[in-house]
Amino acid sequence: MIYYYFSLDEYIQQGLSHVIRFSLPTDNQGIQVYDDLIYGHHEHNPYVTEGDFILLKSDGYPTYHLANVIDDHLMNISHVLRGHEWQTSTSKHLLLYKAFNWPSPIYGHLPLLERERGRKLSKRDKENAINPIEIDFYRQKGYYPNAILNFITLCGGGGFTDEDTVIGKTLDEMISLFNIKLFSRHAAIVDFKKLFLCQRAHLKREYQTSTESHQRIIEELRQKVLYYYPEKKNSISSIQLQNDYLVKIINMIDFRIILLDELFTNNLYEYLWKDPEIKKDFIDNIEQFKFVIKQTLNNFNQIHFIHDDVKKFIKEYQPNKITNKQIFRIWRLVLCGCLQGPPVHEIATFFGSDIVRKRFENALLVLDQQNENVQVKL
Repeated sequence: MIYYYFSLDEYIQQGLSHVIRFSLPTDNQGIQVYDDLIYGHHEHNPYVTEGDFILLKSDGYPTYHLANVIDDHLMNISHVLRGHEWQTSTSKHLLLYKAFNWPSPIYGHLPLLERERGRKLSKRDKENAINPIEIDFYRQKGYYPNAILNFITLCGGGGFTDEDTVIGKTLDEMISLFNIKLFSRHAAIVDFKKLFLCQRAHLKREYQTSTESHQRIIEELRQKVLYYYPEKKNSISSIQLQNDYLVKIINMIDFRIILLDELFTNNLYEYLWKDPEIKKDFIDNIEQFKFVIKQTLNNFNQIHFIHDDVKKFIKEYQPNKITNKQIFRIWRLVLCGCLQGPPVHEIATFFGSDIVRKRFENALLVLDQQNENVQVKL
């Protein structure tokens, strides 16, 4: 590159805007060769593609290239791992290290992260309402740090492409398994479904690891009950705040959830915290529905609220040739007011005889009053 040096001093004395560039060799001496930890042998001549690159900008501030090299040297950085888009800039950095007569670090360039359709993951994605890229978003949602680390390592890095290898692992465990030679050279697709798997695994692990972590989950769940249902705060005897009840909830759902908040934001779990509604829209035959409720109450003392016994009672008890499927459906509507959820016998065993009896009695009362949406009170 040609510069008119005779006028530089004059320009500087006049305070005119100027930059300082790195003078590159014009021959093959400018070619920089190094072994990339991920991509192997790499060589590049910045003179051919760019020419003398800027070190100090016109405002007097250094460019990234200069600042990066000085900063890494002063911090005694031995290895630099960064995105693949910086690979062509490495030749400039190596030339700067040589100019300063400093030892250069070892470089490795990682494959870029892409969304499902092959678009590069960028800072603009922080505006994505569904899956933004800001860590604070996931922290506030309740995702565990180890779950996020699991998720990131599944994006083509360090031999963690196999979900079974990394999901549920702690940071120390991941470090012991890490192997930089197993990094993928292809762009990594960021599949947020894997984040959900990682979070579920760590929620389960946290609950089962120790008494302390177990109690921490229970206390976290109790605080969420108070957050979503603040009226329970002054109800000291509220069953939904008791340890035994909260433990039974965790055991019953068997970590089919990703975040504890789902127990409050997903309508499928509403029956756990508030009294169910009986909607006639879900009832095929009201008289049959009422008949099953009455017969269940008449024979209620025959039910022993043990897991297998409840299931056996429902299966064997078929008044007027009503099918098992119809009876299970009626029980589900009475107990939780919905058509989906855990097995009916699990729900009944979970609630116990007092709550089950009360819900059957109230369901009958609702139907007798002929209201479509009457709130059932325990």
